[in-house]
Amino acid sequence: KVEVWGETDGTIYFRIATRCEICKRGARLYALDMGFAKKNICLECYTSLTGNYPSQEPPAPTNENNTQTEQEQQ
Repeated sequence: KVEVWGETDGTIYFRIATRCEICKRGARLYALDMGFAKKNICLECYTSLTGNYPSQEPPAPTNENNTQTEQEQQ
């Protein structure tokens, strides 16, 4: 699902909505390797399944729209 909205100054914004594969809520997703399958799940489901928070590494690439400014890319 893609969400698109416009501001009064004429700027158009969009983002690709992501949903947890377990609870189906929209959220930032974290990859969890369950042995037989790799799931992209939200923080709440991740902590309830593993008892731990995800590592502080950058999250695995998902279909979430992550944009960077030109300065961040340099």
